[in-house]
Amino acid sequence: MKIAVGNSYSKVLECNNEENKFLDHILSVPMPGHKFMPAFKAGSWDGLKRFYSTAYKTFPTGFLPFIIGQSEKEKFKVFTDDKRNVPALQDPTRINEKYPHLRDYQVKGLTDILTSSLRSENQVLPWQRGVARFQTGTGKTLMAACLTDFIGKRTLFIVERRELMYQSIDVFKTQTKMSVGAFGDGKEELDGDIIFCMVQTIESKFPTFTKLLPNIVLLVIDECHHSSKGIYHKIASKCQAPFRIGLSATPLKRGDLGDVYLIGDCGEIIAEGDREEIQSKGYIAKPKIYIFTIKEPLEARLSYKMAYNTLIVNNDTRNDLIIQAVKKLREKNKSILVLIRIIEHGKILERMIKKSGINCLFVSGKDSMVVRKQAKEAIASKNLSVLIASSIWDEGVDAPLLDAGILAGGGASDIKSIQRVGRILRPKEGSNIVYIIDFKDMTNKYLLNHSMARIKAYEDEKFDISYPKSL
Repeated sequence: MKIAVGNSYSKVLECNNEENKFLDHILSVPMPGHKFMPAFKAGSWDGLKRFYSTAYKTFPTGFLPFIIGQSEKEKFKVFTDDKRNVPALQDPTRINEKYPHLRDYQVKGLTDILTSSLRSENQVLPWQRGVARFQTGTGKTLMAACLTDFIGKRTLFIVERRELMYQSIDVFKTQTKMSVGAFGDGKEELDGDIIFCMVQTIESKFPTFTKLLPNIVLLVIDECHHSSKGIYHKIASKCQAPFRIGLSATPLKRGDLGDVYLIGDCGEIIAEGDREEIQSKGYIAKPKIYIFTIKEPLEARLSYKMAYNTLIVNNDTRNDLIIQAVKKLREKNKSILVLIRIIEHGKILERMIKKSGINCLFVSGKDSMVVRKQAKEAIASKNLSVLIASSIWDEGVDAPLLDAGILAGGGASDIKSIQRVGRILRPKEGSNIVYIIDFKDMTNKYLLNHSMARIKAYEDEKFDISYPKSL
C-alpha cells in the first residue's frame, strides 16, 4: 500500500481490498459501554470507534508507526510519500553542550525525541512526534522548554489549568529568548513565538484560537492523558504542526479510548525515563505507601453518591484516622499535603486538624491565585505544616517542600493517583523518602472498586506498599 503522510491526517493512495479491511480492523477500538447502547443492542452498530475511514481512506498520522509494524507482521508492504514540510534540525549531539544543566535522563530523552525516525519500504521519515513519559517531578516542563528552544520554531503549548500555564511560562522564560504569549485567564496574546493556551479558553473561543494555528511547527500537550476530552482531538486535527509531543507521567493503554486518540494525534511513547533509576540517583524521592483498611460503617446498598457522602466525607471513623495520621507525621516533623475531592470534606478536616492543635490551611479552586500563592509561601517558610487542598493540586502544580501526603478523597482514577503521589516526589534531604497514606474503603462496593483501582496503579508503578493495622 502507498500512504501520503500529512501533519494531522494521512491518506492511503493505493491499497487492495484486503489491505483496506486490514486497516479498518487494526484501527478500530470498542467504545466504552457499547454493550448498553441502543444501536448495539438493536444490531445496527458493532460497538467500535473507527479511526480509519474506509470511504476516504484517511487516518490520524500518529498511527503510522503502528500501521507499518502491523503490516510487516502480515507481510504487507508500506510505501510512503511524505507531504509534510519538516524543517531541518540542529545536530542533536549539541543538547549536552547547549543545556549543560540538564540531567542525564533529560539529555537522553531530548536526544531520543530529536533523533527519532520512521522507516517505510522506500524512505526514512523524520519522526519527532509522540509521548514523552517521565515520572512527575522529573522536570518534563524543563525538557519541553529546552526542546522548544532547540527547535527554535513557532510553538503551541497546551495546558489544562491557569496555574500550569503561569508555572510553565516561568520555566520557559529561563530557557529561551523566544517571545512568549498567553491565551487564557483573560489574555489573548497571539503574536509570540511560543503561545501557552488554556484548554478552557480554546474551547470557549475556538475561532480566535484558530488564528494561532498557521505556522505552528511544534505542538506540545501538557499532561496529555487528558486527551480523551474531545477538545484535544479538535486542536490536534486543526493544527498542522509536523512536530508533536505529549507530556505525561502515566503509561499508555492501547485498550483505553482516550489513549488511542492520543496515539493518533501525537504518537506512541517516544521517550521515557526509568523511575527506579532516576530514584536511585536521588533526583526524585522514593514513596512509601501505607494503605489503611476502613471496614465501618458498612453500607453496602448505598448509591455511589450517597456512599461517598456518608462513608468518606462524613465518616467519623475514617476522618479520625486521618487526624491521627496527621499527628503521627507531624511528630516526625513532616510537612503534609492532605488531598480531598469535595469542599465540604476539606472544611471538616480543617476544623478537626485545628481542633487537635495543629496549624493548617484549606485551599480550593474557589480561592484566588493570590491565596494559593500565599499558601505555597507559608509552606516554604515553615509557617504552615499542613495544607489541605482540592484537586487543584492534582497535576502539574509543584509542591517540593511537602514530604508527606494523605489521599483523603478516594476516587477511582489510576492516573490521578499517580499524579497525586508525584506532587511530593521532589528530592528530600536525608533518607529521600516520602510517606503516602491512602485507604482501602471496604464499606461499600463502589468505594472498594475505586480503592482497588488506586492500589493497582501503585502496584503497576512498583511502589513500596504496606498494609499496617494501626498507625
